Amino acid sequence: MGAHLINWQGPVRAVFERGFVGVGIHENDRMRADMLADLKRVREGELVFIHAEERIWGIFRATAGFLCDPNEAVYPHHLPLATVVRFPQGAETIDLWRLRDAGKLWTVPFRFKYDDAARTVRPLTDGEAEEIARVLMRRNPRGPEPALSPPEDTTGFEAIPIPLETNGGQLRFEKELEAWILDSRDQDQLKRVYGKPIFWGNKIPTSYFKTIDLLCLQEGNLPGVFEEKCRFGFIISELKAGRVDEDALKQMLGYIEWVSHRWVAGQKDFITGVLIGSEIHRDVLQYVQQRNRLEQYGNPLKLLRYRVVEGPPKTLSIEQVEPAQP
Repeated sequence: MGAHLINWQGPVRAVFERGFVGVGIHENDRMRADMLADLKRVREGELVFIHAEERIWGIFRATAGFLCDPNEAVYPHHLPLATVVRFPQGAETIDLWRLRDAGKLWTVPFRFKYDDAARTVRPLTDGEAEEIARVLMRRNPRGPEPALSPPEDTTGFEAIPIPLETNGGQLRFEKELEAWILDSRDQDQLKRVYGKPIFWGNKIPTSYFKTIDLLCLQEGNLPGVFEEKCRFGFIISELKAGRVDEDALKQMLGYIEWVSHRWVAGQKDFITGVLIGSEIHRDVLQYVQQRNRLEQYGNPLKLLRYRVVEGPPKTLSIEQVEPAQP
């Protein structure tokens, strides 16, 4: 089950009373693709925290993913929300940064709003959501208040399309690839790569102002053997609209190093790296072939190639590229 932090510019009471949060359409194509990827991450049943007026106010549950209201011009992308708990005082923004300083909130960067201060949708792990909930309870000792309204009625709303515009057989923006993966993650072709992660995060901040395109956490238990769930794997994805080259490979290796030391005490066998593009450079193929053959410990790097399927509807297909064996 995922969770999300949404920055809302308007008064928070509007969210409680109307039962949804709205997001506008950015004029810049690249920024619009970036925002679309964030929207496609949110699924029905997932928890949502609303940040408005420099505070976190309550805990909501999405009753659907983001949908398009054809009658709304300013903020057409709506996320219908059911109020789980509403806190009268909320919690201050600085409480988020204190959690971050303590290492308990790592998916949210210090600057978590878009450049134009539009609505921002950030991923949260279950553990991070619990930490924010604890802060809300500490800041509101009298407890939560009743919900003000039911979720918005989405009758007549439409799914938000992903443009998947191409130039020379490849997507214009890698964020469209990211949006498609997040929107299509229940498809068998993606389950064969990612399985069923408990967390999907995009634009995850690392060191030196770098961000991981997609980060998945795998968690599970063995009924009858041990009941408590444990985290057993990370999947890091580096996405390219065009060719996966040596620079993309270097980025991936750097992210694996960062995650291994940050979260699993240097044990890289917990981490799988996935590189996806319209084609794979031969030098990358040769490196991955040698690495996968010589690496005694650790998961092999996976190379995937996408293809645009014209449809209708237009979509993508993903195939794994196997490095040639010596």
